[in-house]
Amino acid sequence: MPSPSSPIAPADVVVSTNATDTIIHLPRFPSPDLKVETLSVEPNAEHQVTGAAVACSHWGLRTCYIGKIGDDLGEFQKPEMLQEHNAANWLVARSCSSQMAFILVDQASRERAALWKSDPVVAIHPGD
Repeated sequence: MPSPSSPIAPADVVVSTNATDTIIHLPRFPSPDLKVETLSVEPNAEHQVTGAAVACSHWGLRTCYIGKIGDDLGEFQKPEMLQEHNAANWLVARSCSSQMAFILVDQASRERAALWKSDPVVAIHPGD
Protein backbone atom coordinates (compact mmCIF):
# COMPACT_ATOMS: atom_id res chain seq x y z
CA MET A 1 0.00 0.00 0.00
CA PRO A 2 1.55 3.35 -1.01
CA SER A 3 2.11 5.92 1.70
CA PRO A 4 0.99 9.55 1.22
CA SER A 5 4.61 10.49 0.54
CA SER A 6 5.01 7.90 -2.23
CA PRO A 7 5.25 9.20 -5.77
CA ILE A 8 1.91 9.04 -7.51
CA ALA A 9 1.86 6.95 -10.68
CA PRO A 10 0.79 8.66 -13.92
CA ALA A 11 -2.97 8.49 -14.41
CA ASP A 12 -5.54 9.48 -17.02
CA VAL A 13 -8.29 9.87 -14.39
CA VAL A 14 -7.85 10.87 -10.73
CA VAL A 15 -10.68 10.43 -8.22
CA SER A 16 -10.79 11.88 -4.72
CA THR A 17 -14.37 11.28 -3.57
CA ASN A 18 -15.39 8.15 -1.73
CA ALA A 19 -18.19 7.00 0.52
CA THR A 20 -19.67 3.88 1.97
CA ASP A 21 -23.27 3.64 0.83
CA THR A 22 -25.77 1.39 2.53
CA ILE A 23 -28.62 0.54 0.15
CA ILE A 24 -31.84 -0.14 2.06
CA HIS A 25 -34.68 -1.66 0.01
CA LEU A 26 -38.17 -0.99 1.37
CA PRO A 27 -41.57 -2.22 0.17
CA ARG A 28 -42.65 1.47 0.39
CA PHE A 29 -41.38 4.67 1.99
CA PRO A 30 -42.61 4.93 5.57
CA SER A 31 -45.06 7.60 6.63
CA PRO A 32 -44.39 9.51 9.86
CA ASP A 33 -44.73 7.29 12.95
CA LEU A 34 -44.87 4.14 10.79
CA LYS A 35 -42.50 1.17 10.99
CA VAL A 36 -41.56 -0.59 7.75
CA GLU A 37 -39.57 -3.82 7.64
CA THR A 38 -36.64 -3.70 5.24
CA LEU A 39 -36.50 -6.11 2.29
CA SER A 40 -32.69 -6.03 2.21
CA VAL A 41 -29.71 -4.01 3.41
CA GLU A 42 -26.56 -3.92 1.26
CA PRO A 43 -23.35 -2.16 2.32
CA ASN A 44 -21.52 -0.87 -0.75
CA ALA A 45 -18.04 0.67 -0.85
CA GLU A 46 -18.48 1.94 -4.39
CA HIS A 47 -19.55 5.58 -4.62
CA GLN A 48 -20.89 7.26 -7.79
CA VAL A 49 -17.59 8.98 -8.54
CA THR A 50 -15.62 5.84 -7.80
CA GLY A 51 -17.99 3.92 -10.09
CA ALA A 52 -17.26 6.37 -12.90
CA ALA A 53 -13.53 5.82 -12.41
CA VAL A 54 -14.05 2.05 -12.47
CA ALA A 55 -15.81 2.43 -15.83
CA CYS A 56 -12.85 4.48 -17.12
CA SER A 57 -10.49 1.73 -15.94
CA HIS A 58 -12.52 -0.90 -17.81
CA TRP A 59 -12.21 1.28 -20.95
CA GLY A 60 -8.42 1.10 -20.66
CA LEU A 61 -7.71 4.42 -18.91
CA ARG A 62 -5.30 4.47 -15.97
CA THR A 63 -7.22 5.50 -12.85
CA CYS A 64 -5.98 6.60 -9.45
CA TYR A 65 -7.73 7.32 -6.16
CA ILE A 66 -6.21 10.06 -4.01
CA GLY A 67 -8.21 10.98 -0.95
CA LYS A 68 -8.86 10.89 2.75
CA ILE A 69 -10.88 8.40 4.76
CA GLY A 70 -11.81 8.11 8.41
CA ASP A 71 -10.50 5.33 10.61
CA ASP A 72 -13.90 3.63 10.70
CA LEU A 73 -15.68 2.60 7.47
CA GLY A 74 -12.65 3.67 5.46
CA GLU A 75 -11.17 0.25 6.14
CA PHE A 76 -14.18 -1.24 4.33
CA GLN A 77 -13.44 0.96 1.30
CA LYS A 78 -9.74 0.11 0.90
CA PRO A 79 -10.05 -3.35 -0.72
CA GLU A 80 -12.53 -1.99 -3.28
CA MET A 81 -10.20 0.89 -4.14
CA LEU A 82 -7.23 -1.44 -4.56
CA GLN A 83 -9.21 -3.85 -6.71
CA GLU A 84 -10.73 -1.27 -9.04
CA HIS A 85 -7.99 1.36 -9.50
CA ASN A 86 -4.51 1.16 -10.92
CA ALA A 87 -3.28 3.02 -7.84
CA ALA A 88 -4.83 4.10 -4.55
CA ASN A 89 -3.30 6.66 -2.21
CA TRP A 90 -5.10 7.77 0.92
CA LEU A 91 -4.63 9.63 4.14
CA VAL A 92 -6.42 8.34 7.22
CA ALA A 93 -8.06 10.91 9.51
CA ARG A 94 -7.91 9.52 13.05
CA SER A 95 -11.00 9.59 15.28
CA CYS A 96 -13.11 10.63 12.32
CA SER A 97 -15.96 9.12 10.34
CA SER A 98 -15.63 8.49 6.62
CA GLN A 99 -18.26 9.87 4.30
CA MET A 100 -21.32 7.65 4.32
CA ALA A 101 -24.84 7.54 2.97
CA PHE A 102 -27.98 5.52 3.52
CA ILE A 103 -29.95 5.14 0.28
CA LEU A 104 -33.62 4.26 0.85
CA VAL A 105 -35.17 2.58 -2.20
CA ASP A 106 -38.95 2.26 -2.56
CA GLN A 107 -39.34 -1.08 -4.37
CA ALA A 108 -42.84 -0.24 -5.65
CA SER A 109 -42.02 3.11 -7.29
CA ARG A 110 -38.20 2.66 -7.64
CA GLU A 111 -37.82 6.15 -6.15
CA ARG A 112 -34.99 6.75 -3.72
CA ALA A 113 -34.01 9.08 -0.91
CA ALA A 114 -30.48 9.60 0.36
CA LEU A 115 -29.38 10.40 3.91
CA TRP A 116 -25.69 11.30 4.11
CA LYS A 117 -22.95 12.63 6.37
CA SER A 118 -19.49 13.86 5.53
CA ASP A 119 -17.14 15.05 8.26
CA PRO A 120 -15.21 18.16 7.08
CA VAL A 121 -12.02 16.53 8.41
CA VAL A 122 -12.04 14.00 5.53
CA ALA A 123 -12.04 16.76 2.91
CA ILE A 124 -8.78 17.18 1.00
CA HIS A 125 -6.92 20.35 1.95
CA PRO A 126 -3.91 21.96 0.22
CA GLY A 127 -1.59 20.87 3.05
CA ASP A 128 -2.57 17.24 2.54
